Amino acid sequence: MSREVAEARKTSTPHVSWQSKKREANREQILEAALNAFEEKSYGAVTVEDIIEKAKVSRATFYKHFPNKLAIVVALSQGKVSPIADQAYAKLARLQDPTARQLSAWVRQFVAIFENNRAIIETLAEVWIVEPEYHEIMVNKHELNIKMLGESIPAFAVASSGLKKDEYARIKAHFLLRLLEDFCNSVTIHKWDIEKDVGIRVISDEFYRFIQDFG
Repeated sequence: MSREVAEARKTSTPHVSWQSKKREANREQILEAALNAFEEKSYGAVTVEDIIEKAKVSRATFYKHFPNKLAIVVALSQGKVSPIADQAYAKLARLQDPTARQLSAWVRQFVAIFENNRAIIETLAEVWIVEPEYHEIMVNKHELNIKMLGESIPAFAVASSGLKKDEYARIKAHFLLRLLEDFCNSVTIHKWDIEKDVGIRVISDEFYRFIQDFG
């Protein structure tokens, strides 16, 4: 390597590093501003212009990072909720053959994820209704979760087999994950007037029945 090239690398690296940090800072600024805006109004009521103004960035900077509002919500979900939910599903997978009591404790922990992330959860619940593309994203996410659970729980292995004869189990597994999320939304966002402990038992019983029926 020539001395000139070595010197050029020395002088350019800090500049590149600074640019990367600046880009990441702008991205986080946009995400935080969007989450605050969604919390203050709603997903449907917030415009891209609102987010740009709140984030104090230029329109060009915004579109360098996100093509639209939905992309922001997906990024927020991937950064704040998905990792925790994935850990919860991984915990269920490690149980392999869970008892009814273990499933009840697991559902309770899943509800806590929603309770501890209410701001973004409220936005995700709205987006599920108004953005068909997000519905497709979540169906694909459920497919991945079912496949991961299938690595250690036989019933979910049947659901993720891809075989026509197992289509009933696949649909049942999707409904099961959706039922869990709907229940969490109901008790967290909509303050459903029920005894939460009883509701948790209902959901855990559904999981237990599925695992026994297809296992």
